[in-house]
Amino acid sequence: RINKAGLDLIEYSNDEVIGRRPDFIHDFVEVQEKTLALSLELGRTLIPGKDTFVLKASLENKVDVNEWTYITKSGKRIPILLSITCVRNKENEIIGYVGVAEDYRAKKQVQEELINAKNAAETAAQAKNTFLANMSHEIRTPLNAIIGFTELLSQSNLDKLQQDFINNIQVAGDYLLVIINDILDLSKIESGQLVIESYPFNIATSLQHVYDLLKVKASQNNN
Repeated sequence: RINKAGLDLIEYSNDEVIGRRPDFIHDFVEVQEKTLALSLELGRTLIPGKDTFVLKASLENKVDVNEWTYITKSGKRIPILLSITCVRNKENEIIGYVGVAEDYRAKKQVQEELINAKNAAETAAQAKNTFLANMSHEIRTPLNAIIGFTELLSQSNLDKLQQDFINNIQVAGDYLLVIINDILDLSKIESGQLVIESYPFNIATSLQHVYDLLKVKASQNNN
């Protein structure tokens, strides 16, 4: 027997289903595939049919839940979640089975959307990490050249003011190189692998570097 909700789902009348095996509304290829999987799991050869649906519930004496596809009278394919329970008499003998089919379309759609969203997020994250890695390498190459030539220039005959300028360029270059390296730490933050370390520093020296780097720009603005 099948209730009205089940009949409405598969688009058959009560007279059309009485006397037929329940698997007539299933995708036969899917039944074959699951029969083979169940045969391998249980270590016995099964033939597609009733055992495919009820054997595991019978052996384990508990509700067996699996995802299946119903094919309606009009040919629509409906994903369902089918729960099979054994019906037993007082002697604990199996006298029948109860199958509860849940229309899985809405949940299936949400599940697929979540999977698609997860894949899109992973693709975006990978693209971002690739971009950051490429960008850091592209910036580091000319920056190393600037730092290298600045080092060579500092070894030439310079007066005190020129030497101060060169020192400021070197400090700024070193700071910029640290920032570029920190860009790659974004991926470490996301993966929880970033380690915060403590280093002593001279605040007076740091403030002097900030002053030296900004004083030219500030003087242009009359500050």
